[in-house]
Amino acid sequence: MLRSIVVSLPPLIADRAIDLDSDTAADLEAATSEITKLDGTYADDLSALGTLLLRTESVASSKIEQIEASVDDYARALHGVRANSSAVAMAAATTALEAMIGTVGSRTPIRLSAITTAHAALMRDDSSESTTAGELRTVQNWIGGSDFSPRGAIYIPPPPETVQGYMNDLIAFANRDDMPVLLQAAIAHAQFESIHPFTDGNGRIGRASSTPSCDVEERLLVWWCHWPPLWSRAATTTSMY
Repeated sequence: MLRSIVVSLPPLIADRAIDLDSDTAADLEAATSEITKLDGTYADDLSALGTLLLRTESVASSKIEQIEASVDDYARALHGVRANSSAVAMAAATTALEAMIGTVGSRTPIRLSAITTAHAALMRDDSSESTTAGELRTVQNWIGGSDFSPRGAIYIPPPPETVQGYMNDLIAFANRDDMPVLLQAAIAHAQFESIHPFTDGNGRIGRASSTPSCDVEERLLVWWCHWPPLWSRAATTTSMY
């Protein structure tokens, strides 16, 4: 009988100093410059593709979780017409991403409520998770092993009683303005997945909430850009990520 487990306790990062070597710092600045240039040059011309790209991003993120449906089923689910569970889940991922976009702006502080609102939209129609949609977990979860025991798990996140504190720390980190925005997005995403704050849907919410962009003058992390990244390199298995 399994009587104890070893959980992971990520470091708190709200006030953590981030030191980069010169080459990495230069690469980050170059990447940020290219994203800013793309947004500034083509945003108006390609804005009509926003809805298409948003939906494509949602489909790609769902495929990573091995959730797939035909285009017809996905379209029916988007319009509230009867569709299979996979299509409904993909449509929910789209709604969650829209919710994230609607609550976070380039000059608006990032709030925990934006993440929980998106999670509520993602999981509200899930038969096994709807009762906890939008709520931080109050139970222990794990990755790998079985549905019934963490025995053999490849990762066990922090205990549930620490989740609120970890998320408050993460939000404080995400609102810092003293580091390159792509670096901030990468660290925030890694920390979110390490915390695994929800009983399910962590991967999709983490990918939706860590899509970075930058304001040219204020250099703020806004968690959204006109061209979401996953559609260009969608994977069907988590082992590719």
